[in-house]
Parts: sequence; C-alpha cells; structure tokens
Amino acid sequence: MRVIFFLALFLVATFSYSQNTIEINQDRIIELFFKNQTAPVAGSRLDSIFQLPKKIVRIGGRNGTYTWKDTFEFRRVFTNTVTKEELMFEIQSKGIEEIVTLDEVKQLKPIVAIDCPSVRIEWIEDQQYFEKSLGCNREIEARLSQIFSRIISDEIQAFILQLPSGAYYNGMQELIVDQPIREETQKSNIYREIEAEFHKNGIELSNPLEQPLVIIDDKRVYLEELNQLEEQEFLSSIVLKGVQATAVYGSNARNGVMILKTASNLN
Repeated sequence: MRVIFFLALFLVATFSYSQNTIEINQDRIIELFFKNQTAPVAGSRLDSIFQLPKKIVRIGGRNGTYTWKDTFEFRRVFTNTVTKEELMFEIQSKGIEEIVTLDEVKQLKPIVAIDCPSVRIEWIEDQQYFEKSLGCNREIEARLSQIFSRIISDEIQAFILQLPSGAYYNGMQELIVDQPIREETQKSNIYREIEAEFHKNGIELSNPLEQPLVIIDDKRVYLEELNQLEEQEFLSSIVLKGVQATAVYGSNARNGVMILKTASNLN
C-alpha cells in the first residue's frame, strides 16, 4: 500500500507541474524557430533574434501555435498525403502578447482534465529556454480562441478553398479539396456531361470542400481530372445520394456520388 501511495503522489506531482530547461545554443534556436527559414535568418546571432532578456516566444492551444519573430505569427502546414508536398499558411496574430504575462505563466499550476486541450507556453530568460504545460487552462484557451475567431478563422478558410485538389493533413485533421472548373470555356465535354447529371440530381459543384465523389471504373477521380480524360462512351452511370451513397462509400460520399463504367473496364 505504501508503494502505491508514493506512486500516486509522484503522478500527482508530475501532472501538477511540468517544466523543462534547455541551455540555449545556436543549433537549438534554428531547430525550434527557424527550421523553414532561409540561411541568413537561421544564421543570425541569438542576441539579434531576441533583444529582450526574457520573453514568451511560443503559445500553443487547441487551434494551433503562435510563434514570436518580429511579432507573433500563426502557422499551419497542409501536407498532401499522396505527394507529401507541404503548403504553408501563415499570418501575423496581433493581440497574442496580451493573452498572458510571463509572471502569470510562472505562477499558474497545470490543470489535468479529460478531453481538454493543453495550453503550452515557451519562453526565453537569462539565455535559457523554458517550456511549461498549463494543462486544461480554459481561461487562456478562451482568449486564444477569441483571437483565432477574430483574426485567423476566415483567412485560413479562404486559404483552404484555394488549395489544389487533393487529400491533405494539417496536423489536426484530414480534409479533401476537390476544385471545380469554373470557366465554361475550359470545361471538356465529359466534364459538362457529368456536371449536368449532378445538377439534374440537385447536386452542385461550387464548394471545393463539399463535392460529390466521381468514381470511374472503381477509381476516385477529382473534378479537374475529368478534363484530362479522352472522349469515351460511358456504358453505365448511376448517382447515389444520402444514406445510399454513404452506405457504400462512407462519409466521403456525404455530398453524393456518381459511379461510371467505361468500355475499357471490360478488357
């Protein structure tokens, strides 16, 4: 019983306060803050990057992480799960410095809660790098969420809507972007036929994030790829919507699905 008691006490203490100290060196600065920057920036001296003797340099919460350079910036990387190409969204995030002071961070104790995002704070002080988890701090998380809603949410949505067609992972969730062809003069005959069939079934192709599936010979085809197909006769086609579509193709078909068969599938 005594062993169990001390083990429980150790776990409580671990959850109550967690702080790591790392001696600063040039390689560590590059790794933490300038991994994706150009060589001249990455090679800057420490005192030219952080002029102040102590400063919060990173705050992370439910919606992402804010990192200090000349001001706080929010970044999110969208990685194409097939090509592995990375596309970066970044924006300056004014107001982050008023979220919490360094003195508050030092005094706050972590709060452990189930299904609650952890707030993380990182700072520079006396040539050392500090990292502290505040656990489930709902007050600071609420302040971060307000800034995300006011400054970032609409901008990141606009960025997503302009992504090239493909499947992406942004570190938090997966999403499918399927860009329609908007210029009438650029649409092939096959594209027009399929678009008209969807329209007849009450399915529009305007939103890249809410597109129906197009399945040709058991293969998913993005709308832009329709223009690359050779003219051919479809032996059969069927449009499914609602429960009929999701029962066969899952949630990816929540906006409907068109299933087509061509003569080449018979060979």
